Amino acid sequence: MLIYSLMDQPLVIKAITIILFTIAGGVSTIIGIYFKKLADHISAKTQNEKYGTIINNINDIVQAAVMATQQTFVDNLKKDGKFNSEAQKEAFNKTFNEVKAQITPELENAVNEIVKDFDKWLETQIEATIKKIKE
Repeated sequence: MLIYSLMDQPLVIKAITIILFTIAGGVSTIIGIYFKKLADHISAKTQNEKYGTIINNINDIVQAAVMATQQTFVDNLKKDGKFNSEAQKEAFNKTFNEVKAQITPELENAVNEIVKDFDKWLETQIEATIKKIKE
């Protein structure tokens, strides 16, 4: 009965209303923060997948170019005993130029968003692929 008599009092009703609105505001803020973090996470994941796809595509181009140079240029020079450091540089340059010719400006620009120097990054990718093929 004490509770009912307190509820009849306008001040108690106003206080409860204020408390409920405060709690509801806090809950909606927490829900808003959660959905913002979820949206940021999804955006970052999508961005990472985009870059992953781009880098995988470029690495496929690099691998094909390295293998083609190996088959059409390096193997013939090695067979003839003419594969020296100068021929090695020429083989690298052939591969580098072939890869650059196949990469669109959009792909290059996308990679430039995550690396400082695209050409240096590409050189590293070619060297890494050559090492993998040799193993």
